Amino acid sequence: MNISLFMTVAAILGSIYIWIGKSASKNLKTNDDYYLMGRSLSYFQLALTLLATQLGGGTLIGAAQEAYQKGWIVLLYPLGNCLGFCFLGIKFGGKLRDLNISTIAEIFEKIYSSRPLRYIASSLSIIALFFILTAMVIAARFFFASMGLENPLIFIIFWSILIAYTVMGGLKAVVNTDILQALFIIGSIAIAFFSIKFTSISKPLPEITTSFGFSKVPWIGWLFMPLLFTLIEQDMGQRCFAAKNSRIIPFAAITAGISLFICSSVSI
Repeated sequence: MNISLFMTVAAILGSIYIWIGKSASKNLKTNDDYYLMGRSLSYFQLALTLLATQLGGGTLIGAAQEAYQKGWIVLLYPLGNCLGFCFLGIKFGGKLRDLNISTIAEIFEKIYSSRPLRYIASSLSIIALFFILTAMVIAARFFFASMGLENPLIFIIFWSILIAYTVMGGLKAVVNTDILQALFIIGSIAIAFFSIKFTSISKPLPEITTSFGFSKVPWIGWLFMPLLFTLIEQDMGQRCFAAKNSRIIPFAAITAGISLFICSSVSI
């Protein structure tokens, strides 16, 4: 890995993200503008931002590593996310948009008229997001360490940029950076795929690739949890709430699901 090239690309992307956040901060007048982009997400924006929320280290690098040891059965993990997108697209996402709310937890108050349930759901969501953020911080730390970048200042700058553009531009900044990230990752995968000479790849050593029967498949962790989490995750819900209308959600969600499965399959 060329560290200088990596740092240059990272610096360019970081600068672009800050510019996106600053640009997105203009004309933010209401809470809906800030948190839901004025409920104006188009099909293209929605499809790519949904894709970007799941297209990352888990479905690409983590799944590829597991596949090296356990085989194609690891496709169940990205398949869980893809099925979640499909369920989101069939009806659930459109129903969320029609409720005209801002958070998943509000469902309990609007439909069931229970404020205590809303508070409980909000608390659980905050706890879950906290641990997800903690996992992301740890993963980022290990990633930088694996690159030989153990200077704490680099780590601090990285997270400062993420926080800065999000705080400045709200959901609009997040969506625009999601689109950039999704296109960048898809382009990188395409370039890598068409650059590989498959005939020159040697087979894995038998001691590295082990048999992995269906009886050992962690169905709950690989398939059902990603599927269900896609339906209840605030990230997914917020993007559905921000859609221009409920009609575009099925097409956007299914497009994101198919794209995610293709990208994950190529990586694996």
